Amino acid sequence: STALTQAQQYTNAGRVRNPGYDLCFSAPKPVSILFALADEELRKKLRRAQRAAVAFSIGFLERAAFESRRGKGGAFRIPALPVVAAFPHLTSRAQDPQIHTHAVVLNVTFARSDSKTGALHTPRLYECKLAAGAAYQAKLSYELMNRLGLSVERTEHAFEIAGIPDAVVLRFSKRAAEIREMAAELGWTT
Repeated sequence: STALTQAQQYTNAGRVRNPGYDLCFSAPKPVSILFALADEELRKKLRRAQRAAVAFSIGFLERAAFESRRGKGGAFRIPALPVVAAFPHLTSRAQDPQIHTHAVVLNVTFARSDSKTGALHTPRLYECKLAAGAAYQAKLSYELMNRLGLSVERTEHAFEIAGIPDAVVLRFSKRAAEIREMAAELGWTT
C-alpha cells in the first residue's frame, strides 16, 4: 500500500508553512516475511526489488503529478521535478517484518522549463496517490516474478507470495491488529 501524509506544519514569518510530504511505499506482508526468513543473497534481491518499485512509482509521479505554481497567487501550474529522499525500513512499529520506504518529498520543486525553484502544488499529487500505489505494487510484483522467479498471487488490493500461509501473515501483523482493535473501539468500520 502507499500512504501520503503531510509533514508537521510550522510557522514562519506569521504564515503556516508545510516543509514536505511523506509517501510511504509498503510491501505486502508476505514479501516482508520472506525477507525476514531469507538468506543474505535473497535479501539483497528483495531490497533491489523494493528500490526499483519505489523509483518506478516516483517516476510515475514525476510525469503525472509534480507541479509548481507560477504567477501572481499561483495562477498557473507548470511541470516540475521534486526533491525526494528515500528512507527504507524493514520492520513495523510493532517490530514485525515490514519492508517499507518513506519517500520524503520536500515542498520545493525545480521547474522543468527553467530550473527555477518553487513550492510544490499538491492537489494533483493527492489525486494520483492511488495510481502511484498501484504503480508501486505492479512494479514490485513484476520484479518478484520476473527477476526473482517467485510465484505471485493477486489479492483484492495488492498481491501475496504463493506458499506463505495466512496464519503466518496474521502472526506477523501485530500493528494491523492494533489498528483494527482501535477502530472497533471507536466504532469505525472502514
